[in-house]
Amino acid sequence: MGATPLLVVEGVVKRFGGVVAVNGATCSVAERSVTGLIGPNGSGKSTLFNCIAGVERPDAGQITFLGRRINGRSPSQICEIGLARTFQITRLFREMTVLENLVAVAHGLSDAAAVRRAQELLAMVEVGHLQHALAGTLSYGQRKLVEIARALMFAPKLLLLDEPFAGINPRLQNRILRYLERLRDRGVTLFLIDHEMRILLNICETVLAMDAGEIIAEGAPDVIRKDPRVLAAYF
Repeated sequence: MGATPLLVVEGVVKRFGGVVAVNGATCSVAERSVTGLIGPNGSGKSTLFNCIAGVERPDAGQITFLGRRINGRSPSQICEIGLARTFQITRLFREMTVLENLVAVAHGLSDAAAVRRAQELLAMVEVGHLQHALAGTLSYGQRKLVEIARALMFAPKLLLLDEPFAGINPRLQNRILRYLERLRDRGVTLFLIDHEMRILLNICETVLAMDAGEIIAEGAPDVIRKDPRVLAAYF
């Protein structure tokens, strides 16, 4: 793991009415690392990701990326800095083709360059043959692959992945794992939420555990899996 924190989350709080979804979460993600975030359903994982990506604005605390404070910035501004994300439930434009979904989010590229980059990324995740298909006709697993490719259109330094392995078969899970390993080898920092401990053990150097809106443990996957606080949160 690299020693330099790329992302720093300090005391982040997010409330929805009387519900505290994130309660003073503090953590960091090292540059060129692969970090996992686990926790039971409703523990605040996706809300924390939404705060980092600008989808939600924290009620308190600070989020710093590449040394810049980013809480309060819009999702598009955060993407332009170099932080992109995927969602637990894919958010493709269903009435657009796969290729159009990627080209639509391109910034700073000519139309021809955007198309070339989109085609390269679709080929990388092995769905290039679907570039002219409507996104609404894709299978769930295919949509996951396209959403990863679309996030990469931003050439991010940090990629947030919200349950990339959920709801898909083990063969496709292994394919996605290989793609993420390639991204890691290219220097992209990965921060992912998932319940698949088998996969997290294979790819993550560090795992953060979250419960009731708080980060309750941090460490290597084997250590986290045996941590009594983590076991209590799950069981």
